[in-house]
Amino acid sequence: MPTPRAGLDEGHSGEWLRLMRCLQPGGRPGFRFVVAECNAPLARERVIEALKGHGIDAAVLRLTADAPADLSDLDRRLAALAAVHPVIHLVGWEEWERAGRGTLAAWNVRRERFAQACPVPVIAWLIPPDVTRLVHE
Repeated sequence: MPTPRAGLDEGHSGEWLRLMRCLQPGGRPGFRFVVAECNAPLARERVIEALKGHGIDAAVLRLTADAPADLSDLDRRLAALAAVHPVIHLVGWEEWERAGRGTLAAWNVRRERFAQACPVPVIAWLIPPDVTRLVHE
């Protein structure tokens, strides 16, 4: 199993190995909604870069207050990225949700339908309060 590149906190090696197992080409194919709890944007970007260094050509969909416009638009954008990338990183959910574009709970309810159109893992990078809400909603 590959180890993280320099610049990543070795104290998180267990999380790194779990993430790599989720993303290995020989692993379970198809959609997976992977929740990555992270409140440090620089650490998140280092992990995304380290994954590239291990041959994982992932797309990054950055949610902003402006885009995507709503949950249906988000689904379409993720499906389009899934057609050309084996993994998608979804970042910025907290900003997008604060702008009233959609809630994580509402998207989570839709994910089973979306899973049929998106045959790749989606890594949702969430801040701790969003992870808690996802678990309890």
